[in-house]
Amino acid sequence: MAGKVRKQIKQGGWLSVIALTSLFVSVFTLFYIFRHSVQFNLWGTAEWLMFWQLTVVSVTAVIALGTIFINKKTSKQKATLDVILNDYQDAQFVEADNHISPYIRGTAVDDNNARIDLYEIYQNKGGQWEKERGHLLTVINRHEFYACAINSGVLDEDLFKRLHCTNFIKLWNAVSPLVMKIREEERKDTIFRELEILVALWKANPLKASDL
Repeated sequence: MAGKVRKQIKQGGWLSVIALTSLFVSVFTLFYIFRHSVQFNLWGTAEWLMFWQLTVVSVTAVIALGTIFINKKTSKQKATLDVILNDYQDAQFVEADNHISPYIRGTAVDDNNARIDLYEIYQNKGGQWEKERGHLLTVINRHEFYACAINSGVLDEDLFKRLHCTNFIKLWNAVSPLVMKIREEERKDTIFRELEILVALWKANPLKASDL
Protein backbone atom coordinates (compact mmCIF):
# COMPACT_ATOMS: atom_id res chain seq x y z
CA MET A 1 0.00 0.00 0.00
CA ALA A 2 2.78 2.42 0.95
CA GLY A 3 4.56 1.66 -2.31
CA LYS A 4 1.45 2.46 -4.32
CA VAL A 5 1.03 5.78 -2.49
CA ARG A 6 4.67 6.70 -3.16
CA LYS A 7 4.16 5.81 -6.82
CA GLN A 8 1.08 8.03 -7.02
CA ILE A 9 2.91 10.91 -5.35
CA LYS A 10 5.81 10.56 -7.78
CA GLN A 11 3.42 10.63 -10.72
CA GLY A 12 1.65 13.67 -9.28
CA GLY A 13 4.80 15.75 -9.56
CA TRP A 14 5.70 18.81 -7.53
CA LEU A 15 2.08 19.79 -6.90
CA SER A 16 1.47 16.61 -4.94
CA VAL A 17 4.72 17.13 -2.99
CA ILE A 18 3.69 20.68 -2.06
CA ALA A 19 0.18 19.59 -1.09
CA LEU A 20 1.50 16.68 0.96
CA THR A 21 4.04 18.89 2.72
CA SER A 22 1.33 21.44 3.54
CA LEU A 23 -0.85 18.68 4.92
CA PHE A 24 1.89 17.27 7.15
CA VAL A 25 2.92 20.69 8.47
CA SER A 26 -0.63 21.81 9.22
CA VAL A 27 -1.68 18.52 10.81
CA PHE A 28 1.48 18.41 12.94
CA THR A 29 0.91 21.99 14.08
CA LEU A 30 -2.73 21.28 14.92
CA PHE A 31 -1.68 18.19 16.87
CA TYR A 32 0.88 20.24 18.77
CA ILE A 33 -1.74 22.89 19.58
CA PHE A 34 -4.24 20.33 20.84
CA ARG A 35 -1.58 18.60 22.90
CA HIS A 36 -0.21 21.73 24.59
CA SER A 37 -3.08 24.22 24.46
CA VAL A 38 -6.21 22.48 25.63
CA GLN A 39 -7.62 25.56 27.40
CA PHE A 40 -9.69 26.82 24.48
CA ASN A 41 -11.58 29.23 26.72
CA LEU A 42 -8.37 31.21 27.12
CA TRP A 43 -7.77 31.56 23.42
CA GLY A 44 -7.92 34.97 21.89
CA THR A 45 -8.71 36.06 18.34
CA ALA A 46 -5.16 35.39 17.14
CA GLU A 47 -5.16 31.80 18.40
CA TRP A 48 -8.55 31.01 16.89
CA LEU A 49 -7.54 32.66 13.62
CA MET A 50 -4.40 30.53 13.42
CA PHE A 51 -6.40 27.40 14.27
CA TRP A 52 -8.92 27.95 11.49
CA GLN A 53 -6.19 28.87 9.02
CA LEU A 54 -4.41 25.60 9.73
CA THR A 55 -7.68 23.70 9.42
CA VAL A 56 -8.39 25.29 6.05
CA VAL A 57 -4.85 24.50 4.86
CA SER A 58 -5.27 20.86 5.92
CA VAL A 59 -8.62 20.45 4.18
CA THR A 60 -7.36 22.22 1.06
CA ALA A 61 -4.28 19.99 0.93
CA VAL A 62 -6.43 16.85 1.21
CA ILE A 63 -8.70 18.07 -1.58
CA ALA A 64 -5.70 18.98 -3.75
CA LEU A 65 -4.09 15.57 -3.28
CA GLY A 66 -7.35 13.81 -4.05
CA THR A 67 -7.85 15.88 -7.19
CA ILE A 68 -4.28 15.23 -8.40
CA PHE A 69 -4.56 11.47 -7.90
CA ILE A 70 -8.00 11.26 -9.53
CA ASN A 71 -6.88 13.32 -12.53
CA LYS A 72 -3.76 11.18 -12.95
CA LYS A 73 -5.79 7.98 -12.71
CA THR A 74 -8.34 9.26 -15.24
CA SER A 75 -5.62 10.37 -17.66
CA LYS A 76 -3.84 7.04 -17.39
CA GLN A 77 -7.07 5.11 -17.98
CA LYS A 78 -7.84 7.22 -21.04
CA ALA A 79 -4.34 6.64 -22.42
CA THR A 80 -4.73 2.91 -21.78
CA LEU A 81 -8.06 2.78 -23.59
CA ASP A 82 -6.55 4.68 -26.51
CA VAL A 83 -3.74 2.12 -26.76
CA ILE A 84 -6.20 -0.79 -26.66
CA LEU A 85 -8.51 0.78 -29.24
CA ASN A 86 -5.58 1.55 -31.52
CA ASP A 87 -4.71 -2.15 -31.48
CA TYR A 88 -8.06 -3.03 -32.99
CA GLN A 89 -7.33 -0.53 -35.78
CA ASP A 90 -3.77 -1.75 -36.36
CA ALA A 91 -4.22 -3.95 -39.43
CA GLN A 92 -0.70 -5.36 -39.22
CA PHE A 93 -1.09 -6.44 -35.60
CA VAL A 94 -4.60 -7.83 -36.14
CA GLU A 95 -3.36 -9.89 -39.09
CA ALA A 96 -0.37 -11.15 -37.10
CA ASP A 97 -2.52 -12.06 -34.10
CA ASN A 98 -5.16 -13.85 -36.17
CA HIS A 99 -2.58 -15.74 -38.21
CA ILE A 100 -0.38 -16.89 -35.33
CA SER A 101 -3.18 -17.69 -32.83
CA PRO A 102 -3.63 -21.35 -33.96
CA TYR A 103 0.10 -21.94 -33.47
CA ILE A 104 0.03 -20.33 -30.02
CA ARG A 105 -3.06 -22.32 -29.01
CA GLY A 106 -1.38 -25.49 -30.25
CA THR A 107 -4.12 -26.33 -32.72
CA ALA A 108 -1.97 -25.92 -35.86
CA VAL A 109 -0.57 -29.23 -37.15
CA ASP A 110 1.70 -30.30 -39.99
CA ASP A 111 1.03 -32.83 -42.75
CA ASN A 112 1.63 -35.68 -40.29
CA ASN A 113 -0.99 -34.25 -37.91
CA ALA A 114 1.77 -33.34 -35.43
CA ARG A 115 1.61 -30.12 -33.44
CA ILE A 116 3.84 -27.41 -34.88
CA ASP A 117 6.32 -26.22 -32.28
CA LEU A 118 6.85 -22.46 -31.85
CA TYR A 119 10.59 -22.94 -31.66
CA GLU A 120 10.49 -24.55 -35.10
CA ILE A 121 8.74 -21.44 -36.40
CA TYR A 122 11.28 -19.19 -34.69
CA GLN A 123 14.24 -21.10 -36.15
CA ASN A 124 12.67 -20.86 -39.62
CA LYS A 125 15.00 -23.40 -41.16
CA GLY A 126 14.91 -23.19 -44.93
CA GLY A 127 12.79 -20.05 -44.73
CA GLN A 128 9.52 -21.99 -44.73
CA TRP A 129 8.20 -20.17 -41.66
CA GLU A 130 9.26 -16.66 -42.61
CA LYS A 131 5.76 -15.17 -42.47
CA GLU A 132 4.73 -17.06 -39.33
CA ARG A 133 7.97 -16.11 -37.57
CA GLY A 134 7.32 -12.44 -38.29
CA HIS A 135 3.78 -12.70 -36.96
CA LEU A 136 4.95 -14.54 -33.84
CA LEU A 137 7.57 -11.93 -32.98
CA THR A 138 5.12 -9.11 -33.69
CA VAL A 139 2.64 -10.51 -31.17
CA ILE A 140 5.21 -11.25 -28.46
CA ASN A 141 6.96 -7.90 -28.90
CA ARG A 142 3.67 -6.03 -28.67
CA HIS A 143 2.79 -7.75 -25.40
CA GLU A 144 6.30 -7.12 -24.08
CA PHE A 145 5.80 -3.44 -24.85
CA TYR A 146 2.49 -3.44 -22.97
CA ALA A 147 4.04 -5.24 -20.02
CA CYS A 148 6.91 -2.75 -19.86
CA ALA A 149 4.48 0.20 -19.95
CA ILE A 150 2.29 -1.37 -17.25
CA ASN A 151 5.21 -2.32 -14.99
CA SER A 152 6.63 1.20 -15.22
CA GLY A 153 3.24 2.79 -14.46
CA VAL A 154 2.71 4.40 -17.86
CA LEU A 155 -0.45 2.38 -18.56
CA ASP A 156 -3.19 1.58 -16.07
CA GLU A 157 -2.60 -1.94 -14.78
CA ASP A 158 -6.06 -2.45 -13.29
CA LEU A 159 -7.84 -1.60 -16.53
CA PHE A 160 -5.47 -3.64 -18.68
CA LYS A 161 -5.75 -6.58 -16.31
CA ARG A 162 -9.55 -6.52 -16.47
CA LEU A 163 -9.46 -6.60 -20.27
CA HIS A 164 -6.48 -8.85 -21.04
CA CYS A 165 -5.46 -10.84 -17.95
CA THR A 166 -6.41 -14.21 -19.42
CA ASN A 167 -4.90 -13.40 -22.82
CA PHE A 168 -1.55 -12.43 -21.30
CA ILE A 169 -1.36 -15.55 -19.15
CA LYS A 170 -2.31 -17.86 -22.02
CA LEU A 171 0.23 -16.21 -24.30
CA TRP A 172 3.04 -16.53 -21.79
CA ASN A 173 2.18 -20.15 -21.00
CA ALA A 174 2.42 -20.91 -24.71
CA VAL A 175 5.60 -18.96 -25.56
CA SER A 176 7.60 -19.36 -22.33
CA PRO A 177 9.40 -22.54 -23.52
CA LEU A 178 10.37 -20.66 -26.69
CA VAL A 179 11.53 -17.64 -24.69
CA MET A 180 13.70 -19.82 -22.44
CA LYS A 181 15.41 -21.33 -25.49
CA ILE A 182 15.97 -17.88 -27.01
CA ARG A 183 17.49 -16.64 -23.75
CA GLU A 184 19.77 -19.65 -23.64
CA GLU A 185 20.89 -19.15 -27.21
CA GLU A 186 21.39 -15.41 -26.83
CA ARG A 187 22.77 -15.76 -23.29
CA LYS A 188 20.55 -12.90 -22.24
CA ASP A 189 18.07 -13.33 -19.39
CA THR A 190 16.32 -10.02 -20.02
CA ILE A 191 14.59 -11.11 -23.25
CA PHE A 192 10.84 -10.68 -22.76
CA ARG A 193 11.46 -10.28 -19.02
CA GLU A 194 8.80 -7.60 -18.56
CA LEU A 195 6.10 -9.92 -19.87
CA GLU A 196 7.28 -12.70 -17.58
CA ILE A 197 7.24 -10.39 -14.55
CA LEU A 198 3.76 -9.08 -15.27
CA VAL A 199 2.25 -12.52 -15.84
CA ALA A 200 3.86 -13.79 -12.62
CA LEU A 201 2.24 -10.90 -10.72
CA TRP A 202 -1.15 -11.57 -12.28
CA LYS A 203 -0.92 -15.29 -11.60
CA ALA A 204 -0.10 -14.57 -7.96
CA ASN A 205 -3.02 -12.14 -7.77
CA PRO A 206 -5.59 -13.47 -10.27
CA LEU A 207 -8.51 -11.45 -11.52
CA LYS A 208 -11.57 -11.86 -9.31
CA ALA A 209 -15.24 -11.00 -9.78
CA SER A 210 -14.83 -8.23 -7.20
CA ASP A 211 -12.21 -6.59 -9.45
CA LEU A 212 -14.75 -6.07 -12.22
